[in-house]
Amino acid sequence: MHHPVAKKEEGYITDRSPGPPPGLLMAGHLTRCYRREVLRPEGTRDWLLVLVLGGRAFYKQPGVYFEVAAGDVVLAEPNSYMHYAPIFPGAWDCLWVHFNPRPEWLDALKLPRAGKGLFKYRFESAKKRRPISDALRRCVAYSQSSDLLHAQELAFSSLEEALYLVARERKQDARHPALSEPVRRVVDHLSGDLAARHTLASLGRVARLSATRLTHRFKAETGESVIAYLLKLRLRRGAVLLQASEKSVKEIAYATGFASPFYFSRQFRRHFRMSPVAYRSRVASRKAAK
Repeated sequence: MHHPVAKKEEGYITDRSPGPPPGLLMAGHLTRCYRREVLRPEGTRDWLLVLVLGGRAFYKQPGVYFEVAAGDVVLAEPNSYMHYAPIFPGAWDCLWVHFNPRPEWLDALKLPRAGKGLFKYRFESAKKRRPISDALRRCVAYSQSSDLLHAQELAFSSLEEALYLVARERKQDARHPALSEPVRRVVDHLSGDLAARHTLASLGRVARLSATRLTHRFKAETGESVIAYLLKLRLRRGAVLLQASEKSVKEIAYATGFASPFYFSRQFRRHFRMSPVAYRSRVASRKAAK
């Protein structure tokens, strides 16, 4: 397969930065981008949403290659290998948002899987994608405002609108079936009570499947094991609490279902590549800078 950036003489500028730090929402509009190649083997610490408005680009991972064009939505979860660039010699135009999701958004973030930690959904109709692009344009404008009161809250509200618009269209599209009822029951059960001591046996009863059958089915439909999925839910909830509450790290650890603050801190550092204390400090400093 031809790799669009295989030849150095084509003049791509490689960006190997880890991306922006976690914290407040960051958004932008990349216009007429010709030669920016992004390579982030360890991904970023937050989620990245991209809506392609025009042109073409590619995304690559080991063993994975796909192209995007106008109407494609690409979502990358934290720590996902990312390698993408416009397809030479053309340009691409896209809206992008770096964010940490609110807990109630997790269902809306379930898009069709395109790679490890990469998800993709396509709007064939320009009419259907216009409300999403409008919401994301408002998100970009609010996020970049320096003097508007409640700018971040308005940016988050605009992003939330876009995510739910995408989720609504996806559910109406029969080409992308939703999770099966047994797996959906487990996902809803986990999301509704993160602090509980869930086991494969107890979740099997929720799904009305044997633990073995649930294990295979959950992995096939979500791409992750039940344990890995639950861990991510708990860590994301912990990140939200660190941002939005004054609870101690110990209180947050127990509130999100971790056996100890030490285990919570160790897993948090692995996932976000910084300690909970450093994460909260980073978020506070960014808020103060605003």
